[in-house]
Amino acid sequence: ATLTGGAVEITGTRIASNLVQGIGFLGAGAILRESGTLVGMTTAATIFVEAAIGMAAGGGMYAVAGFSTGIVLFGVGLVGEYVGRIYQQVRHRPRYLVEAVLERQQPASSWQSKPSSSATTT
Repeated sequence: ATLTGGAVEITGTRIASNLVQGIGFLGAGAILRESGTLVGMTTAATIFVEAAIGMAAGGGMYAVAGFSTGIVLFGVGLVGEYVGRIYQQVRHRPRYLVEAVLERQQPASSWQSKPSSSATTT
């Protein structure tokens, strides 16, 4: 559908492209950098996806918007909780630092080539 407003023609694609740029800017602002790590990537992605769901609902695609909302709730809710618990468990594990390698030993494995006794020597 084309909306005409005086001399400027406003289309749905133009509105969507500007919305994507604006939400992308807000998502970039949600990403923070703390002590060498990035924080807020999930928040930025969720902001961007929710804007896309809003565009789908605004365009009359209610089934797509509802299905996408369910996918996002599942992904952020259940999977995010599961990964967060694993992260908490891993974070409390002791950390080890290798300061020096004193002696390098060759691993005794069966796949290494061994000198064969059937080799002829001249």
